[in-house]
Amino acid sequence: MVGTLSAGLQAANGDMGESAATITQDVLDAAYDMGHSFPGGVPALAQRMGVSANTLNHKLNPSNDTHHLTVRELQKAMHITGDHGPLHALCASLNHVALPISTNAGGCVDHALRELGAQVGDVYRQVDGALKDRRVTPNERKRIRREVAEAIAALNNVLQVL
Repeated sequence: MVGTLSAGLQAANGDMGESAATITQDVLDAAYDMGHSFPGGVPALAQRMGVSANTLNHKLNPSNDTHHLTVRELQKAMHITGDHGPLHALCASLNHVALPISTNAGGCVDHALRELGAQVGDVYRQVDGALKDRRVTPNERKRIRREVAEAIAALNNVLQVL
């Protein structure tokens, strides 16, 4: 993963700057944590993925420069573990968020609309709280962005159940 991610950052930025190196490390650290926190650790995850435990251990090691986790392998590992930390680390590095698509409305429009109302209310509360002192801090902006993303997910859920 580091080779692929690093190459993309180099192509976009012309070189691998300090922040790009940190971004890459955050994703790699999240992948390491995902593999090592899986019940049974990396050997159990490797068995489920159908790969060598030794090789997967090398690929999940953020300090290893010779073995690289592919995007397909990372996707499979996240699917198996249910740990989306690497996805969130990657999104955060790009100033984005990733949200699950809600499927728990069970086709119920009423439930989807209630959830939408709650999410919009959360946006309002975050914005209102941030504006009390007439300035929005970077952390407040981050929380507002997260609430807006959740409201957008709730809007998409409404579309799913219609």
